[in-house]
Amino acid sequence: MKRLQEVLHRRTISQFFNTLHRYKLLQILIPAAVIAFIYWEGKNEFQKIKWTGTLHTLHHMNPLTVLLLVGTSLAAVATVSVYDFVL
Repeated sequence: MKRLQEVLHRRTISQFFNTLHRYKLLQILIPAAVIAFIYWEGKNEFQKIKWTGTLHTLHHMNPLTVLLLVGTSLAAVATVSVYDFVL
């Protein structure tokens, strides 16, 4: 009887570690899938951009407007970075 209890106890611990292992595997697989999806979609979007037209438009824009665009973009990234740092 005691041996059966030991076997059941070991099996319960083994199941616990198997469940924990599966959970850790999910913790790795889900973010990896999200990163892969973002990379794949981003790659497709960058291929759609007509870089010569974009550079031509930027060249003909008012320098102050370009500076405001860059400044606003940096402020947005800084805000999100601070938010992530605080969490």
